[in-house]
Amino acid sequence: PATSFTVNDVSFVNYGTLDLRSGLTSFLASLTHHDGCITVNPAATVSSGTVTPLQMYGGLLKGSGTVLGKVAQYGGSIRPGFSGADIVGTLTVEALDQLDNAGQIEIAVVSESQSSRLAVAGNILAAGAVVLMPSGLFVPAAGTIYPQVITWSSQSGAFLNFSSTIGIGVAPKFDVANALGLEVTTDFTAATGWDTAVTGWDTAATGSTGGKSSLTCCAVCTAANRCAVLCNQRGEGDCVWECCSVDESWMILFADETWMC
Repeated sequence: PATSFTVNDVSFVNYGTLDLRSGLTSFLASLTHHDGCITVNPAATVSSGTVTPLQMYGGLLKGSGTVLGKVAQYGGSIRPGFSGADIVGTLTVEALDQLDNAGQIEIAVVSESQSSRLAVAGNILAAGAVVLMPSGLFVPAAGTIYPQVITWSSQSGAFLNFSSTIGIGVAPKFDVANALGLEVTTDFTAATGWDTAVTGWDTAATGSTGGKSSLTCCAVCTAANRCAVLCNQRGEGDCVWECCSVDESWMILFADETWMC
């Protein structure tokens, strides 16, 4: 909405995409988020009821706008930033209760000095995980500190754990009052490249980051003769295996993503 939009007397339950661009969007009964994505862009504000908080059971809440009232997080991810082309940003919420440890807060970083921030104007009840998300090809080195990635006026509870999306160690920093910082504790270890032990690939065309490489998939995909997908370059978990049909026998490796048949 350009100015304001109000949903009266109806409990709004979201399983899809809710992209709030600007103005105030009010859900006077309640707003419950189960799946999909709610984006609160920088010029937007969302409000859920006068009594019932924005209840979050899954999916993603992201953006750099403002959430009026309390967010009750039972699951899903809160990810400040990611509004349009802007990866980092500040998402402001009036209060946050993490009522289950299944919920997490994801903090994007794009350089050693640029990170997203979750600003809680009132109290935060901590119970879930905090995850550092390096974006693009940026990988922070051990010793890098991101101060005040989550701020609050008052705090209770304790965060469940601290981790990253690329396998580097992360530790909390509480050296500033009413704020959580994050420190990178271990350096990134890259995964190995193409797994050439699996039959069926034309391994002569092993890829190089930034370019494209076409590999020939095995004609028949069986448990004993699987088609290999590139081990994740950023070290996120184990190698992944995929079967390709005969007419979709290609793979393209980009600098940070793998697109396959």
